[in-house]
Amino acid sequence: MKPIFKTALIALPLAAVILTGCMRGMHHKHLFAKHQEAVVLINVFEVPEGKVDEAVASWEKSRDFLAKQPGYINTRLHKSLNPNGKFALVNIAQWETQQDFAAATAKMRNESDNPLPQGTQAHPALYEVIRADGKDPFSKMWQKRLEHKYSRIK
Repeated sequence: MKPIFKTALIALPLAAVILTGCMRGMHHKHLFAKHQEAVVLINVFEVPEGKVDEAVASWEKSRDFLAKQPGYINTRLHKSLNPNGKFALVNIAQWETQQDFAAATAKMRNESDNPLPQGTQAHPALYEVIRADGKDPFSKMWQKRLEHKYSRIK
């Protein structure tokens, strides 16, 4: 086997590993940049006893519609571990802007027939992240950004 061919066999996989690592770093920076100004929807649901499965089905239908709209980032639905808790379900979603969320939900109200189960009450509100902590890959980046943003306000 020629020395150049051997070098190429070793160098190409090594280059692929290095490039993959660089791309992953770029990917995280891109994701952070995209989400750093995101707004957070927190929507708590009061659900009558025996209606949780029906409420989850309604949420899934709404999620499927909203996930296709401009500005949607992600969502997670949480179910209370306390059967006597006031809020049986909590939805936490991220949107790129308040305007994207408003446009998407207005479109959903106009185009989709998806009522909540009888007696279910939703309490949605939009929030901005002002502190972050934890092990997710963005926590330290979020915290540095927030410290910088709010240090200018003081």
